[in-house]
Formats: sequence, structure tokens, C-alpha cells
Amino acid sequence: MVGCSDLSENSEVRTEEEIDRDIKIKLNQAEAVEQEKAMADSAKVEEAELPEEVLTDDELEEKTEKAELKVLSKVTFCDCIKKQKALDDRLMETEDDAEMDKIMAEMDELTEGECKNLMADNSTSPEDRKNRKVKIQGCLGN
Repeated sequence: MVGCSDLSENSEVRTEEEIDRDIKIKLNQAEAVEQEKAMADSAKVEEAELPEEVLTDDELEEKTEKAELKVLSKVTFCDCIKKQKALDDRLMETEDDAEMDKIMAEMDELTEGECKNLMADNSTSPEDRKNRKVKIQGCLGN
């Protein structure tokens, strides 16, 4: 564990916005490299310069979010909520202890596995809790 006194004088504390900007820049650079590789492999293109793609902030943010989601998870928040609801329903319907144990294990796997970050509840205010409830109800079609 590193305490404040352990930080070197040259350490730089970066804001979330700065980190997000750097991620977006890296994603654009990686995409440009991929495009350059594709052009170099093409027999039709003879040492043409890659035209620089200019993205608006919204387009860049959308591409970044899609890339991050693809990397981080192949499931959505609603997928996780629907799986949780199905497991809850199965748990309420069964009276068999062995089946209950199996369902509980599946629930643990779901909340500790692919849905861990998506289902984390960071609701601290009544408004946050209300928004989360609305989002969950939207997933379940209520």
C-alpha cells in the first residue's frame, strides 16, 4: 500500500477527464495504425497517405465507449439484470435444497463474473437509487 508520503515529488495526479482524453487519443492512434496496415496490405494502394479522420467529440466518445465495452464485457447491464431475474424466479419456484444451492452458486458466479462491474450498485443518493430502479425496470419491461 502506498501512502501520500511515499509518492515521489515528480508524481502527477491525473483527473478522470485527463485519463479519458488519453484513452481516446490512444484509441484513435490504434485505429489509425490499423487503417495504415490495411492500406499497406492492399495492392491497389501505392504509398498513399492515410487521410486523417476528424471526429467530433460525440463521435469520438461513442467510438471510445463501444471499444471499451467490447474489451470489458460482451454482456450489457440489461443482460445481467434479466439473468438475475431468471435466477430469482427459479429460486422462488423450487423447494429442492440441492437445486437452491445450484441456483445460489449460479447467482454468485453471475455477480462475481461477467456482470460484476455492470451490476455494481454505486447508488448513494435517493435520486441515484431511483434512477437505478427505473433503469432496472426498463430492462425487465415493467
